[in-house]
Amino acid sequence: MKATYSVLVSTISLLAGGVALAQQANSNPPMTSAERNSATTDPANPADPSYPIVHSAAAAGDEKEDSSMKSMTAQDRFVHKAAVSGMTEIAASKAALNSTNPEVRKLAAQMVKDHEAANKELKSVAEAKGSKVPAALDAKHQAVVDGLTKLTGTDFDKAYVSQMMADHEKAIMLFTAASTDTSIDPQLMAFAKKTLPTLKMHRDHVKAAQPKV
Repeated sequence: MKATYSVLVSTISLLAGGVALAQQANSNPPMTSAERNSATTDPANPADPSYPIVHSAAAAGDEKEDSSMKSMTAQDRFVHKAAVSGMTEIAASKAALNSTNPEVRKLAAQMVKDHEAANKELKSVAEAKGSKVPAALDAKHQAVVDGLTKLTGTDFDKAYVSQMMADHEKAIMLFTAASTDTSIDPQLMAFAKKTLPTLKMHRDHVKAAQPKV
C-alpha cells in the first residue's frame, strides 16, 4: 500500500513538473523568422547586424591574447598597438566619409586628419629609437574594418560611432600607461602624453555624435 502511495505521489510530481515546463515554454515562444532577421540598429543588442562588428573591434583591440606580442619589449608593444589602433581608426573613418549623416562625416574627417598626423609622428620617433612600426593592418584588424564597411545607412553609422568609442577607450588606456612607463624611451613617453588630450577630445566628440546617429 505504501509502495503504491509513493508511486502515485511521484507520478503526480512528474506531471506537475511537466505542466510547469509547458507553461514556461508557452510564456516564452520562439522568435519568428522576421524577428530573428530584423535589423534593430542597436549595436548593444546581440540581434543587431552591427553587434558582431563592434564587439569584434573590441576583441581585436586586446593584443594581450596575441602570441606574437609576448616576445616584444614594452616599448615595441606600445608602438605596435598605437600604430595599429591609429590605422584601424583611419581606415574605418575613411569609409565613414561616405556616410549620408553630416555628423558622422564631420567626425570621420577629424579622425582621419588627427590620426594620420599622430601615426606619422609615431613612426618618426619610434624608428629613430629602433622600434619597428607596422606598415599595414594585421588580418584581425582588417577583418574588423571589412566587416564594418559591409554595413550601410544607419547600421553603418551606429556601428562606426560605437567602434570609435570602443577604440578610443582602449587607446586612452594604452597611452595613459605609456606616458608614465619608464621602461620605454622618454621621447615615446612624451609622445604618448602629448597625444592623450587629442584622444580624450575625440572620445568627447564621439559621445556627442552618438545621439545623432
